[in-house]
Amino acid sequence: MRIGVISDTHGLLRPEVAPALAGVERILHLGDVGKVSILRELEKIAPVTAIRGNIDREGPCGELPETEVVLVADRYVYMLHDLNSCRKVCRSALRPYAHAKFLQAKGRALLQSWIMRAAAV
Repeated sequence: MRIGVISDTHGLLRPEVAPALAGVERILHLGDVGKVSILRELEKIAPVTAIRGNIDREGPCGELPETEVVLVADRYVYMLHDLNSCRKVCRSALRPYAHAKFLQAKGRALLQSWIMRAAAV
């Protein structure tokens, strides 16, 4: 299963996003969506699961969940934007900012995989 991961769109969906996500079966947006229209555009490519980021405070984006657990290829993946919202010990998690300290942060998360931030703006 091909999964597309994006974050930090901040209300702007750049033209190179659609070709980069072409052929994915699902899109995970890791927060800082900015405008709900971004999610609608992404849904034209594939089904979207999104969480809110620190800029998503009002309107429809403010109603997105802070975290989400999704089943991907028989594995549960924990989605979060801010490490402070981590409430699970998990084997796989996606968040838009990866730092070495993340593996030890507050003793709340032990992760085998994560992604580097690749801001969409």
